[in-house]
Amino acid sequence: MRSVRFRRRLLAGTALLFSAGLAAAQTPEPSLSWRLTIYGVWYSGTTPYRVEGAVSGDVHFESAGGWGARMSHEVLPWFDFGVGWNRVVAAVRLAGSDSPALGSRQINTIEGGGDFHWIRGPLRLSLTTGIGGANTGSKGGINLTASVGAGLSVALERHVALRVEERWRATYGNLGPNDLYAYCDASGCYAYRRKFYENTEALGGLTLFF
Repeated sequence: MRSVRFRRRLLAGTALLFSAGLAAAQTPEPSLSWRLTIYGVWYSGTTPYRVEGAVSGDVHFESAGGWGARMSHEVLPWFDFGVGWNRVVAAVRLAGSDSPALGSRQINTIEGGGDFHWIRGPLRLSLTTGIGGANTGSKGGINLTASVGAGLSVALERHVALRVEERWRATYGNLGPNDLYAYCDASGCYAYRRKFYENTEALGGLTLFF
């Protein structure tokens, strides 16, 4: 419930900012080629593991808020390439259970990718792609991850724009050649439920042009 309220507040705040931006925007999309976007993140959660041991069942990463940044450079008038980083801290518990959390995971995602965009006046519509690594720390290691998404931004003036984006992400459950489990702890041993697990991310923030 708390995560639903957080997402609603993020979307409502972003909608208000965009409404103000559209009313105030009198300039076209900035022509400067470097972009730094700083944003808040809503992470949908996912169910990557099954645990067997002191407790048993599917293991769920709960939805959570976080933040991130992306630096990009315009390579073509309709395409820019950049590198981004997201950070969220998600509580971990048995799926469908009201039992106490099994702990938490700090999820750091770093990826490079492209932004294919269409510009009209202050508005910019984007299709985004990315590939990189998702790090869950010493428990779970670094896994290959890839995303696709869609975004919308509105320029407020030459150096500033507001941006929202929605991403769908697939992450590979990586194991070593002789490993049966991703990791073990006091609760038991955690195996990936399938090769890939999925989540979505909603982003909203500011883009600075220079």
